[in-house]
Amino acid sequence: MTKEVEKDTEMKDKVKNSFLPLQTLNKENLTDNIVSDYQEGVSCDTKFIYEFDSDGKAVAEQGINDLHNAIPFVLSFVEKLSTIIVNEATQQTIYSHQTIKQYDKVTIERITKKIADNEENVFIAKISSKHEALTIAIPVEYLSADRYKILFPSEETPKQFISFPLVGSEKFPLPFVINSPLFNPDDSKSCVLKSFTPTTVLTKSES
Repeated sequence: MTKEVEKDTEMKDKVKNSFLPLQTLNKENLTDNIVSDYQEGVSCDTKFIYEFDSDGKAVAEQGINDLHNAIPFVLSFVEKLSTIIVNEATQQTIYSHQTIKQYDKVTIERITKKIADNEENVFIAKISSKHEALTIAIPVEYLSADRYKILFPSEETPKQFISFPLVGSEKFPLPFVINSPLFNPDDSKSCVLKSFTPTTVLTKSES
C-alpha cells in the first residue's frame, strides 16, 4: 500500500481497501484442517528474507547502530520493559534497567549494557509532568555519591520519543530528549503536532 496521497480521505480509502482481501478470506471456509494445538509464538510460518547489496548492508548497519543508541532511552521511558536483548551475528548485547536514585521529582536511572563479560553503565536523569504526559531526559555522568554531571545526548540519538524513538529527530535542536504520548507526527515526519493545544506545532526548524 503506497502512502502517496494528497488528502487524508484518500489514505482512509486505501486502508479500507487493503483490508478487503482479509475480510473476504475470513468469510470463506478454505480448509477442513482445523489447527487445535496452535501456540502463539512457538511456530513462525512467515519469513521475510532480504538480500543486501553494499548499499543495503550499509543501511542495515546504520539501523543497528540507531537501535543501540536509542535503547537506553526506550528502557527509561517504557518502565514495563526491564531487559532488551539484541542478537547479532557475532555477539549478544543485553540491556537492563534499574532506578537507583530519586531526588524530589528527578529520577536517576542506570542502564547496564552487557556484552559477554564486559559491562558498561549509562545513567539517565529524567523528570515527568503529571501522569507522564511529558518527560524530559538527559544523560548524566556518575561522579560520586549524589553527584552527577549533565551531558549532552549523542548526535546519533533521536531527540523525540513516543515511548519509542521518532527516527529522523536526531538533528532536532534540543539539548535533551523529550518523550510524550501526546506527540502526533505527520505522515512525512517533517513535523510533530502536540496535542497540548489545538494549534501548537513543533517543527524541525524551531529551537
